[in-house]
Amino acid sequence: MSNAAPLLDVQDVSKIYGGSGGLFGFGLGSQVRALDGVALTVGEREIVGLVGESGSGKSTLGRLVVGLERPTSGHIILNEAARPGPPRGKARSLGPQIIFQNAVAALNPRRTVKDAILEPAVVHGLLTGPADAFVHRLMDSVGLPASLKDRRPHELSGGQCQRVVIARALAASPKLLVCDEPVSALDVSIQAQVLNLFLDLYDETGCSYLFISHDLPVVERLSHRIAIMYLGRIVESAPTKALFAKPLHPYTEALIASVPDIEQQRRTFHPVSGEIPSPLSPPSGCHFHPRCPHAMDVCRVVQPPLLAIEPGHFSACHLNTPPAFAAAGASGPLG
Repeated sequence: MSNAAPLLDVQDVSKIYGGSGGLFGFGLGSQVRALDGVALTVGEREIVGLVGESGSGKSTLGRLVVGLERPTSGHIILNEAARPGPPRGKARSLGPQIIFQNAVAALNPRRTVKDAILEPAVVHGLLTGPADAFVHRLMDSVGLPASLKDRRPHELSGGQCQRVVIARALAASPKLLVCDEPVSALDVSIQAQVLNLFLDLYDETGCSYLFISHDLPVVERLSHRIAIMYLGRIVESAPTKALFAKPLHPYTEALIASVPDIEQQRRTFHPVSGEIPSPLSPPSGCHFHPRCPHAMDVCRVVQPPLLAIEPGHFSACHLNTPPAFAAAGASGPLG
């Protein structure tokens, strides 16, 4: 990556839900800290994978990035200067676009494929030239025949609906796509086709991706860098090859251990037991310490900072922190 300002810069972002009246069914005064001091960047022409179990806060971050929600604290900075200039006329690019997991639910059941793809271009004044030519070009770019343009979502397969959603996002000429579990609802064979489509579109458009998934092999295939999230915090971030070759956080090791390795080319790690705690009552200190086989006393009381352990490789684990920092409470394994 270059030294230019990142396309997306998430700075110490937190998101808290509830707290005043039992919002979302939580008890009176209850709060859910969905995100807790998250820092993340995505550069131009970069694919960053965001991985974690359900409930880790991945989708919340995606919604904040595209402006569907606002952070409770912190800043999300989009590098406007990195967006392309108007190609002709008044056409311009919009901000980041999001692709959701459930493509059928993301489409209006009463509108045709053509209507869905045209909507962002028409509403925001991005349409240049004949509407049919615009729609046909985008349908072709996502592998949909133009003959489907007058069909409605219930007349399409799940994979076709997802391609329509992708085409609709591309109609806004974004520099950043937030892909929130975009293949998890598809059959395995269709997943491979859609992943290949994302790679093809990356080559053709130069669009950056924040690719959110619980599936580490999917993210490994696409991403230049991977960030690992656990209970609202980034616990490790590294270039993809470095992350798999030398994971520095026990949670990353556990995720890798859950990935089948037919050829046995990777180091052997042990999966972690238990489930992710409720964000209503997260553990103190390091959120992962109740499930961590290497937990020390300091892990229970002190939150480890996300530090650069090696160039480009960040970890939030007391096993990797300088001794002077960890000495505040470390006295050996937890009993």
